[in-house]
Amino acid sequence: MAAPSNDDVQHTWSKSHKLWHSYAQEARSQARLSPDIIKPRNLLYGVPALPNNCRLATAIAKSRSLVVQGQAIWKFIRQADCNLQEEIVVPRELTIGISQPTTCMATQSSFRNWTDHVANGDEACESGNYLAILILAWAYIFSKGHVEKQGESMHYSDFSAPIVNNQLDDAEAVGLCVDVAQVDAAEARWWEAVLAPGQGWHAVVSGPTYLAPWSVTYQGGPRFVVKVSTILPSVRDGDQLHPPSSEQAFEYLSRFCALHDVGDQVSAALTATLTLPIYNSLGRPAQLPVPNLLKARRIQSEKPAFSEERHDLPYYLTLSCTANMLGSVIWGVFWEPDVDCNLVSPWFSPILEVLTPITEAGDHEMLLKALALHRPKLAPLWLGAILTGFTTFIIPFLRSLNAPYARPDPIASVWTGSSQSFMDLQGSGPYVQDGDEMQRVDRWRLLHDVANLPYKSTPLVGWQPFGRMPLASTELEVYAHARCERHKRHYSNWRWFLADGSIIEDCGFKNLNNSWNLFPNSQCPLSETNDARTDQRVEIEDWQASEAATREIFAWPFVGGEGHGRSEAEIYNHPWVADLLDNDTDCSDSSGASSNDNELKDFQADIMNRFLSDTPDSPRAKTRVRANTL
Repeated sequence: MAAPSNDDVQHTWSKSHKLWHSYAQEARSQARLSPDIIKPRNLLYGVPALPNNCRLATAIAKSRSLVVQGQAIWKFIRQADCNLQEEIVVPRELTIGISQPTTCMATQSSFRNWTDHVANGDEACESGNYLAILILAWAYIFSKGHVEKQGESMHYSDFSAPIVNNQLDDAEAVGLCVDVAQVDAAEARWWEAVLAPGQGWHAVVSGPTYLAPWSVTYQGGPRFVVKVSTILPSVRDGDQLHPPSSEQAFEYLSRFCALHDVGDQVSAALTATLTLPIYNSLGRPAQLPVPNLLKARRIQSEKPAFSEERHDLPYYLTLSCTANMLGSVIWGVFWEPDVDCNLVSPWFSPILEVLTPITEAGDHEMLLKALALHRPKLAPLWLGAILTGFTTFIIPFLRSLNAPYARPDPIASVWTGSSQSFMDLQGSGPYVQDGDEMQRVDRWRLLHDVANLPYKSTPLVGWQPFGRMPLASTELEVYAHARCERHKRHYSNWRWFLADGSIIEDCGFKNLNNSWNLFPNSQCPLSETNDARTDQRVEIEDWQASEAATREIFAWPFVGGEGHGRSEAEIYNHPWVADLLDNDTDCSDSSGASSNDNELKDFQADIMNRFLSDTPDSPRAKTRVRANTL
């Protein structure tokens, strides 16, 4: 049966309840954010660097974006008596250009007063909120770094923020004054462009059509005014000034951070900048925090050197440029390796119980602390997502698995060192159990390892199939490898193709070549809770998430046209998955061709297209639409 047993429901719910309520208790006890949450470098595990000073091979224009194709190389550890190919090449498109800038609006109330750690770590000080300003500055640095590497150009637009000197008594009446103190003409012009209403600069990737993926246009919130301490007449006559290099922009940003002692806000803003391509792909504005500016300090803090950020920028560009890859990492925080697809709703139910009141109250700091306790490695990315308004997607996802870019991505998993799916894990023990049975989860893994092209694309959800099946009911390819020692696959490298015909083999930020242990345990230990409800029987009222996960997992065998055998009939007759096939079509009937053959072929083609595509649409919604047309 597709529906889980009552005991399994109770066990799963109780485990989740203990875990997530313990996170809530721990989050409430934390006075401030853990420093590790604000370290974007923690996201860089196997991420390759965007190549320096060279053009990538011919880009492909696709609707609203410009993409290039690279390859992820995976290798199997060779075994005796196993004919598995040693290397698997997985092509992947990365976005290097967008047709329209991302709209940014400073309209949300997150972290109005940012609390920083001071040197001894025992005290904290409030440093206002400069996040929106810093995000806009990082967007420029990302974009300039990108066009520099591609040998492309950048120019200022006709839009610019007003500039005033500090002798103007009514400067605040003009707009929200951003004090940059004493600057030269070039630096002042840069701040005018960064804080401009509209699009203050253009980072051109290809002709006039495509822009760098972090290009932004500021369209809502307070109007910024650049405030200087000295009158710079050359600023108004500065048409000859050109946008600074990324290195020079780092210097400008460093001076601003020291002037206002923004502390680790600048790192938090970097994490938010990583998420901007997601909003561009969705056609939604990024909702930045409303600034809360304090007076510039008379005694400036030490300028941040940004040595790590300078070094890491090429890796951030690769990680961030493609929305569906980054989105898969964000949603990986809720995935749990031992939860079956039909038990997702019992697993999510306590999470909804904990997070719904937090999100409704807008307590984003509490939300971030709880998520960070569960998957610390992903905390910096969730910080960035929260700072740009991603929280609106959380509750709908937990109810129905319906969210943009929630499909697990094995390449993004290995790049960030954080698994998102049962397909990311090799499992343990022999494939064949009790003489003639196989866990379904291993059938799925072996299909991915050994079957034909459609199965090289992984399932749309990461929740494992439940139960066992007879070995005799598996595909011939699976049966042939069932007696092998468990296959061991490791990520080798990423392959860049350059315009001059050369190839760059990149083993990633931490040089992962020949490493198998890609996914260290990223979950905090389960602490005890005194809540007696964990011993009570629970009734799950909403099964949407379980239904969606089960449908997508059991749709996967149709990718290659196999369908299901007699041993699976009871599962496919369950209402959650019954409409994967027309009621009149019996895949277990071998008596001859059915009158529905053409319809079945169309359905299989549709299933294949969905698994081979990379779209933001809900997999559950797409399956439902197709099923209703059969």
